[in-house]
Amino acid sequence: MKHKAITLLELIIVVSIFMLMVTAAMPRLVTGLYANQIEVAGQELVHVLRVAQSNSMDSFQDSSWGVYFDSAQYVLFVGDSYALRDTSKDLNYPLPGSVSFGALSLNGGGSEVVFAEASGMTSQYGTIDLDSASDPTQTVTVTRFGHVQKD
Repeated sequence: MKHKAITLLELIIVVSIFMLMVTAAMPRLVTGLYANQIEVAGQELVHVLRVAQSNSMDSFQDSSWGVYFDSAQYVLFVGDSYALRDTSKDLNYPLPGSVSFGALSLNGGGSEVVFAEASGMTSQYGTIDLDSASDPTQTVTVTRFGHVQKD
């Protein structure tokens, strides 16, 4: 009885076809990954800003709360300003590698949004842009009354 076996040539052809298919699909997979990263980063930023506002309105820890924007991260802090905060209570949120802060257009030109204790209002209202190399900018808006939304 004669057994049929796969030849080395057949195996090379099948592996080559598979590699061509993977190579063709790779750009779409990477683009999808980056799109997901900027979407998640935008949602997380909105959540953290809302936590800061909620904590301020509840007078949690008897203080105002705010968010400071650094080049590759943002910081949820307790206090009337980032400079006067209690550093032991900082929560750092790094941005994904493909996402960065674009324009910060905040009233007063600073790099932080602080929500007033009890009222939850802010004088640092405006927009925060998140940029990605492969996707459109995500814009987060904070109103004077403390309302936070992603456009």
